[in-house]
Amino acid sequence: MGTPISSIISDAFRENNLTAVGVAPSDAEQAEALVLLNRYIDSLFGAEMGENLVNIPFGLNNVDTTAILPMYYNDIVQTYLPVNTRLLCNLQGPETVEMPPQPFDGSRMQFVDASGNFQTYPLTVKGNGRNIQGNPSITLSTNNYNQAFFYRADLANWEQVNDLAITDVSPFPHDFDDMLVIGLADRLLTRNGLALSDSSAARLKKLRNQFWARYAQNTEVASEQALIRLPSNRVYRAYPTAPFASWQRGFPVW
Repeated sequence: MGTPISSIISDAFRENNLTAVGVAPSDAEQAEALVLLNRYIDSLFGAEMGENLVNIPFGLNNVDTTAILPMYYNDIVQTYLPVNTRLLCNLQGPETVEMPPQPFDGSRMQFVDASGNFQTYPLTVKGNGRNIQGNPSITLSTNNYNQAFFYRADLANWEQVNDLAITDVSPFPHDFDDMLVIGLADRLLTRNGLALSDSSAARLKKLRNQFWARYAQNTEVASEQALIRLPSNRVYRAYPTAPFASWQRGFPVW
């Protein structure tokens, strides 16, 4: 169970003596602190935690293009979703996809109902050996659905990325409670015309380095086609009779 958000906020006020021992922040102070804490946590995703998401189109509803589409377009229903991706859904029927089988700690996934028709054509997402919100799979059936998830390796669970309420708990392990407390205290002190103490600043720097070391990921960047195709007498080009699926994978046409 994570640390209550109310406790993190109270500890942030105590960090540099903005409140006395045993004195809780007022409702107005808690409300202000909650906004700052949510902003601070949001800034961690894609920076200290995980990577930026890559868009993947899925489905042909409302799609009108003659361009070559990414290879994932036809492959994800036979394999699984790549890690750290945003699935842009334009479904023409119910579909099922698999989460990545080996996600990194802190990996993110996002599902967007771009056509606004999940109620008619639901998307089932399978955890592929992990849980999603505590379940082996979930079915997305709300129109205009748009939700991100991040992976907690210590829980083997994909958890929703949402703004926190005062009654919620920290989305991160207890190891990083002090990072949230001091990071929030820094923002609160600035609004009170004060500065973070040297000891707290040193502690925050150490914890952010540890947070990055645990959750940062290196994403392999695909090379340009001209760089990965070795010279040969094979003709890599599209003929009218060549299927797009073969062409976009670099299969030769003789």
